[in-house]
Amino acid sequence: TVSALFSDSSTYPSWSSIGGYKMERAGSPDPHGVGEIRVFFSYGIFKVREEIVEVVPNRFMAYTLLSGLPMRNYRGETTLELLPGGGTRITWQSSFNEVPGTGWFMRLFMAWVLATLTASLVQGAEAKMSRVDATTQRAAS
Repeated sequence: TVSALFSDSSTYPSWSSIGGYKMERAGSPDPHGVGEIRVFFSYGIFKVREEIVEVVPNRFMAYTLLSGLPMRNYRGETTLELLPGGGTRITWQSSFNEVPGTGWFMRLFMAWVLATLTASLVQGAEAKMSRVDATTQRAAS
């Protein structure tokens, strides 16, 4: 469930604080895979363009920032690790070169963004699993 939500960029507004999504260019062979250029809109002030540059299905995604935030050479990487007995460990990290005068703020901002996105992804997956369980129980009765 975590992987399905995370790997489909169009779902982000449904489980996170991202207000909107637009696919600028589809990836290949998966539209949400390598080569996808996605645009996320948030809080009416952010318009962030990213390109997915690496994918290991159900395990790993890397993306780069094309525009929208004051940083250079941004690369985000997210690893999903299935845990014994169930559950998924989510590791979401980023690296970038700062634009002079913004480094301290952008480090704090990105730490908050990635922590918030990770928590939101967990809550989104749990909510989806609850809906699936409820549907399955209704179908069984």
